Amino acid sequence: MMLGQEHAQAVSEHAAAAGEKFDAGKIIIEHVSNSSVEHPLLHLPTIMGIDFSVTKHVFMLWAVALFVFVVVTASVRAYLRQDRQIPSGFMNALEALVEFIRDSIVLPNVGRKWVATWTPLLLTFFVFIFCANAIGLIPVFEVLACSITSCFIPPTDRS
Repeated sequence: MMLGQEHAQAVSEHAAAAGEKFDAGKIIIEHVSNSSVEHPLLHLPTIMGIDFSVTKHVFMLWAVALFVFVVVTASVRAYLRQDRQIPSGFMNALEALVEFIRDSIVLPNVGRKWVATWTPLLLTFFVFIFCANAIGLIPVFEVLACSITSCFIPPTDRS
């Protein structure tokens, strides 16, 4: 408890020394907000009134999509290259996930006629959202989720 009070006192002293009042909301929003329109990561032209500039969130969504594509493609290719067609390791877990989504989510909701049509779409949504949330838990990727250390330490104090 004492450590938290000392940290709060040090932060308030730092803010007082800087000549401004400490605003936790401003500090937090700087770390979790999207890039501003004026300063995107990659500026692309506006086509038919739509700005295609790449912001932090767009970049992270692309990174997650690339990660999911590479991992699933590599594991499926490795599975297809092996002599026996019995899955093991990561492919076993992937097959269990596919069967769970197909049998427990898609089949009861769309019926047998449409299972083959809707399973790939819902499976893609599930895996993408799951991976985006999992990657957001890693403190380095503060765009998708804000970690405690990146939210509560002012940017000027980081070293």
